Amino acid sequence: MFDPITDEIIINIYSKLALFIELGLPNDTAVNIYLAGVRSRCAALELSEINIFKDKSINEIKHLLFDSSLDRYTISESTMTWINLLSEVFNNKKPIKINFPKFIYKMDNLPERLYSRKHGDECFLVSNDGYFREIIKSTNKLPFEKISNINGLYFEKEGDFWSLCSYNPFIIIGNL
Repeated sequence: MFDPITDEIIINIYSKLALFIELGLPNDTAVNIYLAGVRSRCAALELSEINIFKDKSINEIKHLLFDSSLDRYTISESTMTWINLLSEVFNNKKPIKINFPKFIYKMDNLPERLYSRKHGDECFLVSNDGYFREIIKSTNKLPFEKISNINGLYFEKEGDFWSLCSYNPFIIIGNL
């Protein structure tokens, strides 16, 4: 147990370490490639060595995976099979585009990610571990109800704003 205010750096390191252990991958790039849809640890690790994937979001990696510019890189046959399989599934199942505006949510000690959930007539922002749960109002401007309970969608804080993100390869996010 760490103090969320004074030990923020340590908390982030442990959270990141837990994610690496859970997925069995050694770095952020490999994790983002895996979450973008390449469900092979070996393939994700191999692709993480290519500079075009460094410091890219999951959404950006999705677009790069389907870009023909990967032909100029030396990629193993098994990794190409994963990319082709993902591309085939992606092309056969039309991706859904979800637009959601960035918003400000002022509260201290919030987790890095928040998920929109709906139970009955109420919408909530919740943490992955369930320790944080706050009732929110769904409006026309911020339609939380429309995106609640969709697997792979979460909000991530960027500066003062929270943005909708997705690790679901069949959902493309457009922030208004």
